[in-house]
Amino acid sequence: MSSFPFNLLTLVVSMLITAILAILGMYRRVPGARTFSLLMWSFTVWTLTNTLCMLAHTLPIALLWDRIAYVAIDVSVIGWMVFAGQYTGNGRWFTPRNIAFFAIVPVIAFVLTWTNQWHGLYYNSARLELLGDTSLLQISGGPVYWLHMIYLFGVSTIGIALLVQAYARSSTLYRGQFIVLFTAVLIPWVTYILGYVGGNALLNCNDITTLTFPFSGLVVFWGITRYKLLEVAPIARYAVLEGLLDGVIALDADARVVDANPAAQRIIGKPLKTLIGALLAESWARGAELLGQASDQEDVLEFSTPDKHWYEIRISPLRNWREEHVGRLVVLHDITDLKCSEIERARLEEQLRQAQKMEAIGLLAGGIAHDFNNLLTPIIGYAEILQLRLRQEETLARYAGSIMEAAQRAASITKQLKVFSRKQVLTLQEITLERVIRDFMPIVHSIVGETITIEASLQSDTGRVKVDPGQIQQVLMNLAMNARDAMPHGGMLTIELASAEPDALDHHASPALATGPCSALTVRDTGEGMTTETLERIFEPFFTTKERGKGTGLGMSVVFGIIKQHQGHITVDSTPGVGTTVRIILPCVEEHAQQTVSEASSVDISEATI
Repeated sequence: MSSFPFNLLTLVVSMLITAILAILGMYRRVPGARTFSLLMWSFTVWTLTNTLCMLAHTLPIALLWDRIAYVAIDVSVIGWMVFAGQYTGNGRWFTPRNIAFFAIVPVIAFVLTWTNQWHGLYYNSARLELLGDTSLLQISGGPVYWLHMIYLFGVSTIGIALLVQAYARSSTLYRGQFIVLFTAVLIPWVTYILGYVGGNALLNCNDITTLTFPFSGLVVFWGITRYKLLEVAPIARYAVLEGLLDGVIALDADARVVDANPAAQRIIGKPLKTLIGALLAESWARGAELLGQASDQEDVLEFSTPDKHWYEIRISPLRNWREEHVGRLVVLHDITDLKCSEIERARLEEQLRQAQKMEAIGLLAGGIAHDFNNLLTPIIGYAEILQLRLRQEETLARYAGSIMEAAQRAASITKQLKVFSRKQVLTLQEITLERVIRDFMPIVHSIVGETITIEASLQSDTGRVKVDPGQIQQVLMNLAMNARDAMPHGGMLTIELASAEPDALDHHASPALATGPCSALTVRDTGEGMTTETLERIFEPFFTTKERGKGTGLGMSVVFGIIKQHQGHITVDSTPGVGTTVRIILPCVEEHAQQTVSEASSVDISEATI
């Protein structure tokens, strides 16, 4: 018949196109490409069996190819659904177990088609109509046959629904891909229906669906060249959002949550199912505050969470093609590391400025002390001579004595300035701090008085340090006097000694602390405390918060100078109304260093000037 060459040629072209697309899909790496290849191979087998069925001249042979054709149809339909799921980012639904579940109906149908002669459930009757060189198989379907058809259309509809859903959420490039796939599957899907309402008989073809595969193939080919089909998959977009460390929240015009990626769910602390459709301000306490600060333009804000995480939040307006406001996009970027770095850098910069300031003040104080000491030497000398010469003149001798006392007080201040500027001579000994502190504890008790309770916790195995015991006791005396003045109505003075590993800040302040273990001396009181402004100037010479005439302002300066001259580090923490804590770190002497010193007889370590 005249239709034979057309049908046969169309079927051959259909097999070639689907086979080429199957091979093309095998070499693509986008999600769903391998499933697409399987889908195309099943189309090829479907077309081949339909062709062989048309060339059959006996009913059993025609039924054989028809039954094999249904296997290819089942694989095609399930493969289409799985491909649509993988390509749209919903592949997690199609696990091997779920696919096996969808295959139950096809397996049952397959068994019933091969055993139909005993029960007649799949088709009631079948006959073969010869049309010259071709034939037309006509089947009257039974109940299982129609259930099988409903199943096939239902599974196909699932794949189409996934495409429609993804289309609504995707950008222009991906929308083109979805339109291509939707069109490519809609052509045979509609044709399949038309074939069962008379189309197969009209065109003298067992299954006119296979005649449409060339057209679907051309549509897919156009999608490959125009929209990068099988090259750039829309799942990539979802994978990026799902894998982003930044939180992404989409809001509608009423500030209701439309979507949120896993990072946003983690930051907010609620799962997606409770966020979708809810007002962001109700789902997230920070939401109302942040949205209240946002304008109609893009805004960049910062906020912190109770678990000490910092986030930069970028709120951008979402507009449609008519530039109408339809919602907002909220992006949450974790800047905790950046903030910590900034805080640490500011801390180190402040420490460096403080160190430079103290160094400058120390140089100035050292110079003043040296010149002042040169002036005091003749004053004290001549005052002593006057005292000797004026023994008989009581009034004049008293004047000379006053000059002598004032000069000695000035000399004491000069000595303290030298301590601060680290120019005094030290008498160094290798000794444990525990011994130094215990020897001085009776004096501490007499300094603070009976209204203050002293609690000492001294670890005995903190190692040996190279110090001037007198200078360390001077440090303890100054700290005890400050604690006494801070607790006029009584309180608690705690002195602790323990081994310590210095932190990075200690290393930066004193490189000697980085060489090994250290001893940590902590002096803590429950006094009035100090403000931040006072803490910033606590080590400055002549700075004092005491009343005029009740202090020289050199106590903490002397402590600072002594600790620095011993290559240690000192920090002060204080809270008004709570108290003050002074922490002193001194490097311990290592065993091999002690042996080296003892063996080097040419080196005298009894005195050192730093």
